[in-house]
Amino acid sequence: KNLIINGGFDVWQRGTSFASISDDGYSADRFKHFNASATTTTSQQLFTNGQTEVPLQPTYFSRSSISANTNSSSYSILAQHIEDVRVGSGQTVTVSFWAKSSVSGNKIGVEFNQTFGSGGSARVTSTGGAEAVTLSTTWQKFTITKEIGSVAGKTIGASSFFEMYLWMTAGSSWNTRSATIGNQSGDFDVANVQLELGSVATDFEHRSYGEELALCQRYYQKVSGTFSMIGSHWGTVSFCSYHMPVTMRALPTFLVSTANAFQVFGSNNSAPISTALALSVAGKDSCELQVTNTNTASSAFIRFTASSDWFSLDAEL
Repeated sequence: KNLIINGGFDVWQRGTSFASISDDGYSADRFKHFNASATTTTSQQLFTNGQTEVPLQPTYFSRSSISANTNSSSYSILAQHIEDVRVGSGQTVTVSFWAKSSVSGNKIGVEFNQTFGSGGSARVTSTGGAEAVTLSTTWQKFTITKEIGSVAGKTIGASSFFEMYLWMTAGSSWNTRSATIGNQSGDFDVANVQLELGSVATDFEHRSYGEELALCQRYYQKVSGTFSMIGSHWGTVSFCSYHMPVTMRALPTFLVSTANAFQVFGSNNSAPISTALALSVAGKDSCELQVTNTNTASSAFIRFTASSDWFSLDAEL
């Protein structure tokens, strides 16, 4: 029932702490940050075992620590893009979440938007109107119900999405979008975010870590640790296959920790380190990695050079 993926902030494939997170950057899986003239540091926080303020014993929450510029155009937003703009179209939706702030009286502005994808109609913002809730220094549950605009008559292109914004700071230029929350600073703690169809907020839907991780991996996968592959060598390149644990949303883009991320062991007892890495073939279920190195063996065993090395596949909206 929960349209939000990773609403309990359990999965953080990219890391669990981000200093001065970039505009359009991710922290917890599926949660994106938008920043302008505001410094936002985000981290995974652990609930105290046995705490009774937030029910159902969640393990983690997200903390966004914000230092806001006082100019009119500043903002810091925590958002999630929900695949397919048709979600919620012409319907009532209800978002519920738990939140607190280090500064009593700080607010969070809640907004919904519709993005129609490549070649689609123009983006529609503040569908249903924005609404703000006032935080205290202790946990509170907030519930907001909105009527979402219909997509009737719109053109829907590739990679469309329905979007939820949690505004944590905003200058006066954004008053009509953020429900006038102002240039706020401080810690903003958020837990158990749920978005569901209908006008009633039900109890937070708990999914196991494995279920939540698989949902996240449709959009992003990071491979690290003791990872190895068998490959074939041709010229100065080793080719090897990686099979995704779940089918990805779209053909992914490839990112690697360093060009020297792989060590290539050949039948000639040579073990050179890679000098370049790329995807030679990308699919939604599997891909072919191209590892450039000086090994001349016809076959190779390929593994990360260091425990800190990684590669990622990104099919985010």
